[in-house]
Amino acid sequence: MPAKVKVTFQPEGRVVKVSSGTTIKEAARQAGIIIDTPCGGLGLCGKCKVQVAGHVQEPDKIEQKYLSPEELEEGVRLACLAKAANHIVVRIPDEVRLHSQKILTKSIAGKSQLEPGVKKYYLQLSPPDLKNQVSDIESVLSGLMPASFSYDLDFLQSLPDLLRQENFKITCVIDNNKLVILEPGDTSKRLFGLSLDIGTTTVAGSLIDLSTGKEIAVASLMNEQVIWGDDVISRINFVINDPKNLAKLHSKIIEVVNSIIQELCQKGEIKSNEIYQAVVVGNPTMSHLLLNVSPVNIASLPFITVFDSRISIKAKDIGVNINPQANLLVLPGISGFVGADTIGVILSSGVYKKKQLSLAVDIGTNGEVVLGSADRIMACSTAAGPAFEGARIEHGMRASLGAIESIVIENTKVKFGVIGGGEPVGICGTGVIDVLSQLLKNDIMDNTGRMNQDRFLLYKNENRVIDITQKDIREVQLAKGAIRAGIEILKEQMKVDYDDIKEVLLAGAFGNYIRKDSAVGIGLIPEQLKNKIKFVGNAAFAGAKMALISTKMMRRAEKIAERVEYIELSGRADFQEEFAKAMMFDKEL
Repeated sequence: MPAKVKVTFQPEGRVVKVSSGTTIKEAARQAGIIIDTPCGGLGLCGKCKVQVAGHVQEPDKIEQKYLSPEELEEGVRLACLAKAANHIVVRIPDEVRLHSQKILTKSIAGKSQLEPGVKKYYLQLSPPDLKNQVSDIESVLSGLMPASFSYDLDFLQSLPDLLRQENFKITCVIDNNKLVILEPGDTSKRLFGLSLDIGTTTVAGSLIDLSTGKEIAVASLMNEQVIWGDDVISRINFVINDPKNLAKLHSKIIEVVNSIIQELCQKGEIKSNEIYQAVVVGNPTMSHLLLNVSPVNIASLPFITVFDSRISIKAKDIGVNINPQANLLVLPGISGFVGADTIGVILSSGVYKKKQLSLAVDIGTNGEVVLGSADRIMACSTAAGPAFEGARIEHGMRASLGAIESIVIENTKVKFGVIGGGEPVGICGTGVIDVLSQLLKNDIMDNTGRMNQDRFLLYKNENRVIDITQKDIREVQLAKGAIRAGIEILKEQMKVDYDDIKEVLLAGAFGNYIRKDSAVGIGLIPEQLKNKIKFVGNAAFAGAKMALISTKMMRRAEKIAERVEYIELSGRADFQEEFAKAMMFDKEL
């Protein structure tokens, strides 16, 4: 049995005891410290550099590939690969820690008539007697007439004792004509709902008063599944490698969701059991992991999901801490890579009902592109995320404290903005797009992406150098090329021109913070559409809120899912052609 060794993490001074041979990443997890591993800890990115003093197992070939001899001499190791051989002290640099990032919760959404699926009715019933021998359930149903309602065993079992304890004065909670919950006294004015956007990188939640439609509180957190990979394919592969890992991914997202619920309840000054319905959006992989359903077949041809219709389950069945009898509804999806989040975007932006043609681009860890109107809607998905989220960029990081988020180059002088102010520790996606646009504008980079120097320096002090490399540029080319090619394919499939597109709706965390001039400057968005760009915030999240407060919007979401024509880009020769052209940094292809 391996000996126990002590691992001390600085600057916290936090100590854990682990088995000899445990990776530093795993030891950190046990200590409650999350190290940012964009590749999911597979040793593919070389970003999780920490400094170690003490006895560590010798570096393998992968570590030697990413670490220079000088770094190894100074005790620098990769947390995902380096293993403790005996007692060690680990110093984790700030840029390697997984901090909270700027999470988008605001949006511009259409209005919904208040018509929630869940309602409350207060009843003052007459107790039965020998002259009025009516069953308890018939007494309740008569108080709710003329409508008819169904019920299940849980409701019946709670009915007799509560009726008599409360002298037949009770409140019924009804979910779409089904009696689901019985409460003592008059609680009819305490009716709340929850909307959730389960993103690959971030999770957002909203608490809504279903009596008024008013948003009471908003909360958001990082999706801590990132410790097993930045993108959905990494997480699916984590399950493929060991089916038991599905439970780990499911448990982690439930932890995050419940933390958000706790914060919402504190802000809204309510109890969690006063939340009677939840509506969820997310990409197909996130929806599967939330429900503890294996997503493994999404990752390989023909990219099949287990479900794509609307799902309704009891929240208690997956451990979501709202009223145990409350229903949790996941909006319908479209395909293996276009899910409920895209339905939310289409719903909240109103693309589905507009006479004129709209282009909606939701740029997050994945990129979804929608082109449509009241007549026709097409959608596709592109692998956009890693570079835009800061992964695979040498000094890249998420949009958290210390990240360079905006850049201007004037006469070779670099001016930049840093999230939270102060000294920068890295650069996030919006900053990367800015700097590439500026390099083009100042003739430091040509339209093929080649710089006239090996690196371009952004910042330097005695402890840190932040620059953009030729490899960084190639990574961005892959991401932006995929999205732009997706736009071009949908345009060709629908047989329209840029002039026919009347608005461009940029959604999602990255899409909302990107600067219009920079997006056009690198050819991510066509030059012809520059003046048509509108930022719509977290439109997927807005769609979840609309479906929560309106059963009409919920039904409309299902109709939208039936209408959308999904274009699978994988293996298409025309996509490869468009992608090759879109790799160029041209405003016009």
